[in-house]
Amino acid sequence: MFTTLRARLLATYLGLIVLGFGGLTLLAGWQIANSAYNDFAATLRVNAALLASSLVTPAHEEREEHGDRQPLAAITQLDATAIQRTAASVNGRVLLLDEHERVLFDSAPQATRRSGFLLTINEQSGYSFALDEYGVEQIVTTALINLGGEGGGYVQLAAPSTQLQIMVRQRWLILGVGFLLFAIVGIVISLWLLSSLIRPLARLRNTALALAAGDLQQRVPTPGRDEIGEVAQAFNQMATQVEAMMEEQRAFASNASHELRTPLTTIRLRAEPLLAGELDPTTAQRYLAEINQEVVRMAGLVDDLILLSRLDAHRLAVGKEQVDAVRLVRHLQQEVAPAAAAADITLALETPPTPMPPIQTNMNHAHVVVRNLLDNALKYTPAGGKVVVTVTQQPTMLQLQVADTGQGIAAEDLPNIAKRFYRADKAHQRQTDGSGLGLALVQSIVELYGGRLTITSAGINQGTTVTVWWPIQQPAHPSPYAAGIHTLQPLG
Repeated sequence: MFTTLRARLLATYLGLIVLGFGGLTLLAGWQIANSAYNDFAATLRVNAALLASSLVTPAHEEREEHGDRQPLAAITQLDATAIQRTAASVNGRVLLLDEHERVLFDSAPQATRRSGFLLTINEQSGYSFALDEYGVEQIVTTALINLGGEGGGYVQLAAPSTQLQIMVRQRWLILGVGFLLFAIVGIVISLWLLSSLIRPLARLRNTALALAAGDLQQRVPTPGRDEIGEVAQAFNQMATQVEAMMEEQRAFASNASHELRTPLTTIRLRAEPLLAGELDPTTAQRYLAEINQEVVRMAGLVDDLILLSRLDAHRLAVGKEQVDAVRLVRHLQQEVAPAAAAADITLALETPPTPMPPIQTNMNHAHVVVRNLLDNALKYTPAGGKVVVTVTQQPTMLQLQVADTGQGIAAEDLPNIAKRFYRADKAHQRQTDGSGLGLALVQSIVELYGGRLTITSAGINQGTTVTVWWPIQQPAHPSPYAAGIHTLQPLG
């Protein structure tokens, strides 16, 4: 019964309504009833006290005039009218008793009296409940007639509680009707509140089911501004990211299959005539060299894909080696210098005059970053161009900048240029070799170590500047050439 959120919330709201309104109703009813009895009893006490005070003076006068030892018995005839008036004012009954609790006067008609009627004297300041000779509940209060040392008596005023009970029951009825009205209003408000809570949850559930069924364009419509709306907005953001990831995966699979198909096609076209033995030795040797070149290219692509997959799965451990970045850059610059010279590209390296602190990394990771930046710069710089590599030290970061005078990047392509397989040339047939994974690898590795990558270009044929900021690991020893720091000897 309470398996759904709606049922649990409704039960909670109803329980709060019953406990809250019901408790308030009971408390108010008890206070009203108690207050009604206290007010009625207070009225009786006041009337009894006034009547007792009015009888003191006549009792003294009766004693002085006649010397009667029971003056109260004599004054009752004189003051019977006042006593009857007091009884009528409360629709009750007045009894005058002597100091021995014997009834001297009863305001009730003689015809209605029964023998054996005697009310217990209660505390002067309070009231009590008693039954008269007819079994009717009476509210009784007593006032003392104090005649000093000359004896005295009591005025006992009793009134039936029937009318008071009827009034209290009416008050209870009004409270009960009010409780029902408030409960109905509370239930209506609770149902409205439940609907306002459950409706966005239902939309969120339906959207999630549609998304799980493969409709990646589904979004939660009009999310609110409350906590559920925040969850819906977060869900929409997640759905957008999932859709983008799926699109990226599809594009990745398409591009990867194309990049792998190209060398495989070349290998197949070269291998078939080799197997048929139709080629002369010179051509066969050239075909074998081309096959080897495509195998190397495909192996590099597979290595890049494996490295990216490990980065995506967070299974690539952060290196702890202390690497001399300047020596690494200088080594790789000398390594690619022959290719730059063959392409008629000027390759320059600018480093600080003083030694720099090492960076904490894995040598292979740093090698991939620097080598890809150099390869990209040379790849997209035409003959006669220039590539300048600059290494500088910022307060806490090493700055590696590779600037070329190549073909540049259009403004609309800059935000996407570091994405996998993204090429400014959208066609698969490109004049420039490459898989489109270089900058994606660089960005992933740099971010793994807490650095950042920026790419700027003034536009087509305006050159490109790629900058890497890499955190500097301060060495335990003052010298950057301390033990444990990887260095590379210059070639030649």
